[in-house]
Amino acid sequence: MAISFITPTKEVKKISDFRSKIIIKPLMKGFGVTLGNALRRVLLSSIPGCSMFGIRVNNSNTIEFRAIPGLIEDCTQLILNLKKLVITSNLDDSEFENFKLENWPTLKINFSGKGVITGKDIECPSFFNVVNKDLIIANSENDYTKFVLEIFCTKGIGFRDFRKNIDIIGKTNTIVATDSDFSPVINVGYVVEEVKVSNIISTEQLILDVSTNGSITPEESINMACDILDKHLSILSENDNLVQNFNFTNKTNGNKKVAFTTIDDLELSANASKKIKDSAIHTIDQLINLSIEEINEIWKKSDKDKKEVIDALESRGLKFKNLN
Repeated sequence: MAISFITPTKEVKKISDFRSKIIIKPLMKGFGVTLGNALRRVLLSSIPGCSMFGIRVNNSNTIEFRAIPGLIEDCTQLILNLKKLVITSNLDDSEFENFKLENWPTLKINFSGKGVITGKDIECPSFFNVVNKDLIIANSENDYTKFVLEIFCTKGIGFRDFRKNIDIIGKTNTIVATDSDFSPVINVGYVVEEVKVSNIISTEQLILDVSTNGSITPEESINMACDILDKHLSILSENDNLVQNFNFTNKTNGNKKVAFTTIDDLELSANASKKIKDSAIHTIDQLINLSIEEINEIWKKSDKDKKEVIDALESRGLKFKNLN
């Protein structure tokens, strides 16, 4: 016996360039929270991105709390400002493994004189790009300032604190290790709403609210999250014969969507409901698609329960498709 589910659809509402609401509906009861939790966790923890892991100032020994000649900001404030820098790279993660620290392709700033230093002043290798070029990085307070900055960046997933980056950088007095926040997803929220199809039939819709830092769009982050989940779940789905019994369909019955409606919504007596559930039938769609042989097998000794089910279906404008 095939078990049918209505295929959900996706609707995207763009709030801004880096924020969108994604609406997924219709969903079976309980699937809103199931999908919402899974997608939120993956979006916040497992989407790859690019981040700095160290800086070098004026090609000299740098202490994190030391003042930088000519700048209003000290090294700590400079790092805090640089943490807001959004960077992209078209290199694969594996390609960074081939770089040695002494020959690392760094993002550079060579600034002379008085003024505001922003993302526009960063010179990038061809495979790096700065997204927020208007970010204020530092302020030079006199005309004699000569400020040289190298930013070491790489790709990764999640968060890596400066202690781990110290291990990667090794023993050097010229590079200050920083925290690395690789995630391009800033915030993910979701709500699950009930959608009434009729007086007795209801489904759910999941509304995801996703914000990114601009290195990717919310839609791209959702696609990545779905791909990650799919790759993890697909290894568990190896029984092809069993999978064939689960069909996604857009069909309706009498203009009332019944695929997601549980047997409990028929408000049957305990005995009648138990006979149905003992036969591994959990939705009205499964029930009305039973063959004559299956109907006779379930109620072969109970015409009273069978009549109760038929009456309950008829009161809702439904009937067994294979029963005359």
